[in-house]
Amino acid sequence: MSAGLRFYDFFAGAGLATLGLSPDWLCVWANDIDPRKGDVYRENFNADHFFLGDVARFRGGDLPNSTQLSWASFPCQDLSLAGWRRGLSADRSGAFWAFWRIMRDQFRVGSRPPIVVIENVVGLLHERESFAGLCEALAALGMAFGAVVIDARHFVPQSRPRVFVIAVDSRLDCGELVTKSPVPEWTPEFLWNAFESLPGDLKGHWRWWNLPMPTGRVPALTTVIERNPTGVEWATAKETAYLLSLMNDKNRGKVKEAQKSGKRHIGFVYKRMREGHQRAEVRFDGVAGCLRTPRGGSSRQTVILIEKGRVRSRLLSPREAARLMGVPDSFRLPGNYNDGYRAMGDAVAVPVVRWLSQHLLTPLAKKALTLPEDLTHHRDVTSLLERTENRAATWTLEVKRKAMKELETKTTAVVKAWFEDEQKHLEGGSDKYVVCAGIAVAQVLKGKSPIAEKDYITDGNQVKTSGSLIRKVLKTFGEERKYVSEGGRTTRGTRPAAERLVAVLNAIPELTKATKEERAGVTQAIHSWLFENGVKPYFNRQKIEVDISLDKPGSQIVADILDTAAERNVAGAVAQHLVGAKLALRYPQRVVENYGYTTADKQLGRPGDFLVGDTVFHVTVAPAQDVIGKCGANIKNGYRAMLLVTESRIQAARQLAEIAGLQERVGISSLEQFVGQNVEEIGEFGKAALAKNIRALLEKYNDRVLEVETDRSLLIEIPTNI
Repeated sequence: MSAGLRFYDFFAGAGLATLGLSPDWLCVWANDIDPRKGDVYRENFNADHFFLGDVARFRGGDLPNSTQLSWASFPCQDLSLAGWRRGLSADRSGAFWAFWRIMRDQFRVGSRPPIVVIENVVGLLHERESFAGLCEALAALGMAFGAVVIDARHFVPQSRPRVFVIAVDSRLDCGELVTKSPVPEWTPEFLWNAFESLPGDLKGHWRWWNLPMPTGRVPALTTVIERNPTGVEWATAKETAYLLSLMNDKNRGKVKEAQKSGKRHIGFVYKRMREGHQRAEVRFDGVAGCLRTPRGGSSRQTVILIEKGRVRSRLLSPREAARLMGVPDSFRLPGNYNDGYRAMGDAVAVPVVRWLSQHLLTPLAKKALTLPEDLTHHRDVTSLLERTENRAATWTLEVKRKAMKELETKTTAVVKAWFEDEQKHLEGGSDKYVVCAGIAVAQVLKGKSPIAEKDYITDGNQVKTSGSLIRKVLKTFGEERKYVSEGGRTTRGTRPAAERLVAVLNAIPELTKATKEERAGVTQAIHSWLFENGVKPYFNRQKIEVDISLDKPGSQIVADILDTAAERNVAGAVAQHLVGAKLALRYPQRVVENYGYTTADKQLGRPGDFLVGDTVFHVTVAPAQDVIGKCGANIKNGYRAMLLVTESRIQAARQLAEIAGLQERVGISSLEQFVGQNVEEIGEFGKAALAKNIRALLEKYNDRVLEVETDRSLLIEIPTNI
């Protein structure tokens, strides 16, 4: 047959689905997000129809029309027995929803292909709600569907079970291509259970596909494994001995038995964690285990060759991996080992696709050619379509948030370990330069990952941080006190600290895959952790230190305290708690309420900062119209209103009261006089008594701060001369 049947290949990878469907089918559009796999695809197929990038970038109108099939081997990394729904993030298994939205767009304009194939790991079937969601999504496109589980070992010497969900236009009469009951060879118990768990309305869309069993011989391992492989070296005797040492008695027994036979044996070794220990397990049954992508040594298969009693081992070569996927030797592989292995490990076995095409997809496509092009016949799916759109939006957002939270938690844990380790490198006992290094590196992370040296080191070999950067970041947390002047740029330990942090952040693969928006969230999480665990403790260690001269009047002593607090940008909080301490000392028989400074700003239903009798006290170092308004509200509610401001703002406060017509109703007094004069009076205007009462005032102040404030830098260091 000429390639008159046309199809899309979503998540195409190296193009093995395209290889399996050829020559009967012509691929008119393919895509993948991995540039290295894209290079392999272009090297072996027409590059004009391949589009590199996230499938979410495309819309239905971007694809050519008049196709009979849409193939989607969406990413399987997040599918597991623990549940598919857990992995519906935007750039991995959740990419299914981006694919589905393209099919939805085409369905709405009448160009959705009549056949859709979804291929993935069998973990897809183990989470009932998620599998039902996928089936509902297909039904919403006006399609009937069914599934088969095919193990590639029927075609190649590799155990690779995969589920294939085949959906067709529900108007299509499939005839002899379906059966009333499932074909046992393609329907393991877990597939039947997944079907049984579907809601009744979805079961009505189900089809049991009538796929025959293959009768041809499976190639022997001797046609797959090379004597002189390209791209891998044989392990040393020491390395092979170590591999054998990882085996338990049962697996070592298999090796010894093969040695005793004197024959040539080809086996495969897999490293797995068993009871907290790495173990090597071997098989000599003529079948390789399932190929996986090379994300560490345990993901790569090791070939073990026993010949005349001699044991040798090595990694499986990329060409051998390709043969295990049924790929002909004419298929061009990349020169890099990992790239070649990855191109095969993420793919679908070619002869499985070819078998499906020959016995199911091509016959279905021929039948579908008789269908009317108008898809508006599917009016009965309106409610399903709406429900699926809501499900797609909810699941994608829900799991994306969870994945984002997990990434933030993982990254901050790494930062925490780095920060704790940096304490041993501190210069002069200060961790400020460590915090600054962390803030600067996190700021770079927002823009890119992995981070290169030029991204965070200047031409002058200093970390790209500054006092202005640190102030800008800390200001986002409401902190405007001076932390550093130059961000630690000139501190000798800043660069090594930054380098060590960059190294651990670059080792987090999820950061490299994250979007710019997601990295911005991670940056915010790192900054928040550094603020809470580095900056706040620093300021909490810095009590307010004041010089108190008993030769000055009490009002001036209070003024000196407020001036010092103003230098730290905390004069408002200090003023409020000084007034509270003064009232508590003056009226010991009363309960003077105590609230945090920011809580007092919000008022939370209280008439003012303090209430004594029928008088409401408002305390502020920056009087504005809103506080005058609160005083007016107090008066309307039958209270007397007293406004306490610093001496320098008395006139401004009076002018505001006059503008509001409340100049004769609001009492306006100096904070310094209100607190200081009271201390003088209690002490009967004697120097010794003044010292005693200033000390009592500050002790009461500190007690009240400790009760309600988390910021311990509001505490006042009590001078030794009082």
